[in-house]
Amino acid sequence: MIELLVVVAIIGILATVGLVGFRAYIDTSKDAVTSDGFNFVKRQLNQDLLSLRNDLSAKSGLADNLSIRSQCMNVRDEYISMINTERRSPFNELLGAVCDGNHLATGVGTPAGRPTSVRLLRGQTMVYCSGTDLDSAMFAPVTGTIGLNYCTCTSSDSCETQLRRTGQIQSGGIDSSRTIISIDIDSSVPANLRNTVPANIQVEGRAYVTVSGSLVTANQWDIIISPPLADGVTDNNTNITEVGQGICFTPIGAADSASYFGTYTSFADRASLDAAFGACGAVN
Repeated sequence: MIELLVVVAIIGILATVGLVGFRAYIDTSKDAVTSDGFNFVKRQLNQDLLSLRNDLSAKSGLADNLSIRSQCMNVRDEYISMINTERRSPFNELLGAVCDGNHLATGVGTPAGRPTSVRLLRGQTMVYCSGTDLDSAMFAPVTGTIGLNYCTCTSSDSCETQLRRTGQIQSGGIDSSRTIISIDIDSSVPANLRNTVPANIQVEGRAYVTVSGSLVTANQWDIIISPPLADGVTDNNTNITEVGQGICFTPIGAADSASYFGTYTSFADRASLDAAFGACGAVN
């Protein structure tokens, strides 16, 4: 009898270990599906934005209703509606593959005003218009520097965003054409991210696209930007904020849902956003 009990106990342990391993394998596979979906969004978005900016006809079906006159919020909402007709979160069929990060940051469930961070559920890709104020974020035209960003959550139950300050413009760090800036990297930037030049940056509320750049020293980036730096920006320790794609930075949102749906989205209300599976899942 004792031997039988020992055998049963061993079988139970092996079954538990096997079940845990199987669940981990399933979750890893779902993360891979999430990453593939994110890369799909990234490729299509970059190609479509290039076509829209140059008023070309070579666009994907995701951009059929967009034009050279479209604004950032138009692009965001169109992608949410189109992608979620075919794709869902691998971890929850009730969630869309992509969701509206700006609505996630409208203050729902938080004190009035913009939260300092938001949580994105595992398996979701968040798309959002970035900026330091709502108007410049949402109404940025496709023809200009559009601040549409996206990131995805894998390998965790949820991912928390952050407002990251990357550094300050060096004294004398702006060239005469105002398209090259030298940046002292903030000490808070992790060492593993210092070698990667930001894809986009914000300087005093305005977004700029990084054309190219390099790490000059362990603590300095030289970055070529487009369009030229605004005339009012000086090299007197002006703060630089990264809004790079792929990393979950905190989106900018409205103080309340009513103002958000009344001005900053094509969705009529939360119900219509839910119907498009476009509501992100959690907020801090």
